[in-house]
This record gives sequence, structure tokens and C-alpha cells, in this order.
Amino acid sequence: MIQIDDKKCCGCSYCVLTCPKEAITSYYGAEVNEKCTSCGICVHNCPNYAIIIIQGEK
Repeated sequence: MIQIDDKKCCGCSYCVLTCPKEAITSYYGAEVNEKCTSCGICVHNCPNYAIIIIQGEK
């Protein structure tokens, strides 16, 4: 599963736009839902390094 640091998130929505599973929504900050497969595409597209993959969770 991924985790988004709200303090680093600038609200650009790059993670939402690049997620192939539509697992991230952004209304008042980005949130991850159960569709997340931890593929990491959002991690590599975040300009503020606000997203990390939590190992051992799904």
C-alpha cells in the first residue's frame, strides 16, 4: 500500500492522473483506496516526494 504525506503534498494531482488503477482521489488532499496495487507509478511521478510505499501491507 502507498502512504501520502499531507505535509508534502501540493495538490497537483499527478498521482491521480498517473495511477492506472484509479486508486487515488484528490479532493482535500490525496487519498488512496483499496484499488491500490502498490505498483509505484505514483511514487515516481510525485514532484514533492510525498508518496512512499509501505512494505508488507496491501
